[in-house]
This record gives sequence, structure tokens and C-alpha cells, in this order.
Amino acid sequence: MPPKKTKTKLERPVINGKIYPRIGFAIGSGAAKAVCQFGIIKKLREHNIPISYVMGSSMGAIIAGVYASGIDVDKALEKAIRYAELSNINNLTNFNLLHESIYKKEYTDQMLKEIFFDLRFEDCNVPLAVTAVDLESGETVLLNKGPLVPSIRASTSIPGVFAPVLLNEKYLVDGGLLEDCPISPLRQIGDCDILIGSTIYDNRNRQFLSGYLYKKFYAKVKKGFFNGKIASIKNDLSLLGSIIGRSLDILREQLWEYKLKEAKPDLMMNFNTEKVELFDFKKTNDLVKLGETVFEQNYDKLMQLIESKQKELNAPGKNAKL
Repeated sequence: MPPKKTKTKLERPVINGKIYPRIGFAIGSGAAKAVCQFGIIKKLREHNIPISYVMGSSMGAIIAGVYASGIDVDKALEKAIRYAELSNINNLTNFNLLHESIYKKEYTDQMLKEIFFDLRFEDCNVPLAVTAVDLESGETVLLNKGPLVPSIRASTSIPGVFAPVLLNEKYLVDGGLLEDCPISPLRQIGDCDILIGSTIYDNRNRQFLSGYLYKKFYAKVKKGFFNGKIASIKNDLSLLGSIIGRSLDILREQLWEYKLKEAKPDLMMNFNTEKVELFDFKKTNDLVKLGETVFEQNYDKLMQLIESKQKELNAPGKNAKL
């Protein structure tokens, strides 16, 4: 079913005797590319900026889970990297051929258990929800109860790559399928005074498409018949991949623009990660530093939003606690 529009009632924090705004943070998808968002939660903790509600999709669900449960970021990353190194995803034992996905569900299960153990949503210090997509209804599903691992695995189940998860009688896949960053679900249920989000963008499919089109229709390279045919076939195969990839990008971009206008976030932190492959977790440290840098670039704007809302909430005669 779609996210309920009933707000989750949140208490506003009181810091140094003053009422503080409720900040909702939506964390986006992007596989290895999305790791940069760990840098944001490190900086939020460093600056003592409390988040009242956190929501994530796909890799963003893992990051949101780490933040909400209070797990140390560096330790979570260390565990994930160590597990990835010891249990190489491309090991033949991890393949799930002749089934509904390329890789076995046990691979992601074990990795998530390395980070979250038996934690439940109810154990989190900060209200948490993750999103997944129900393949049968085609709707976004919010998961915010019970053990973290199966819900986060559902949110990170890239269709065809990782097996869907049967949970609460729904066949669930990656939450980023419908919305890269779960801004609109958070706006609907979060009861937030300030809504911030982070998302990844990558223009490589568009760039590759332009390059292959140039080679096919405009480049005038003289080659022998045989070598020319081989080069033409290679370029056409690459062009086919770019056509599919770019077509999916266009659909997601159009949907995302609609969701963004609908949710009207107060602040979006955007990351360009074109130099990182989808499953290139070897660049984790650089990505986390990128996240810290982007946060610092947006810090002044975030503080202006907080200070403005805090002034409004603490105005004489304002009963902001209700």
C-alpha cells in the first residue's frame, strides 16, 4: 500500500532551554556511489545537529539504519569492507543462476547482519523508516517495524541482481526504483519542521550515448573492411547498452523531478559521483570525504534554516510543543 498520510507525531527537542525544530532527513540510493552520504551523518553528529526522523532507500536505507541505531560510522564501514573482502561477491558460491536473481540472498543477509546484528526498528534512538517497492502493486511500501535486516535487505534488492524479499505478504525490491531519495514519503509522514535530503547524480550514460552516436554517424575514420565491421559492431553493442541505460535514466529523472516538486524539501545535498562504478566499494574513504565536503558546503544554509525556524518556534506566546 502507499505511504499513509497520517503524520507520525514527533516531539520537538529542547536544547539549552530552547525548542529546536524537528529535522527530517531522507537519504538516497546509488549502491557504492551512495556511500558518500555516510559523510553527512558523520558531520551531523560532529556538529551536534539532531535529526528527528530519518528515512532511506536502497544504500540510503543502510546509512539511515546506521544513523538511527547510533552505530559508529567508521566501525560499520570497516565491517562492511572486511566482509566484502573476505566474501568476494564474484565468488562462484555467491551466484544464484537459474533463480530470480544473479546473487544469492545470503550474501546481503550476512553483510547486513555484520552491521546490524539483531537490532529492530523499535531499538533505534531516532525514528527510522526505509522504503521498498511492491512488485505486484507497483507502489512504495514503508517499512518501520520489526528486525532491521530483512527490511533493509528488501530496500537494497536491486531487481535482477539481488533476490526480492517476501515480507508482510509483499514481494519487495529496491526502494530507489520509484524514488531515488524518499523525500515525498518523509514529507507525508514525518511531521518535520525542516526537510532535508541527499541524492546522487551521474551523467555518464548521457555522455557515453553522445560518444557512441558521434562514432556511428559523424566520425570519418578510414579502416579496412574487416576491422571497420568489427569496430562498427562493437560500437553498436555499446550504443545498445547506452540506449537502455539512458532510457531508464530519463524515466527516473522525470519521476524524480515530479517527486521533488511535490515534496518541496528545504535543502537537497547533491553528489556528482561519475568517477565511481556502481559496485566500486574500494573508494569508500574518498566517498566519505566527499560527503563531508558537500555537507560543509551546505552547512551555512542548513544553519540558517534551523535558526530561522528556531526563532519562530521560540517567539513569545508560541506554544511550539503542541
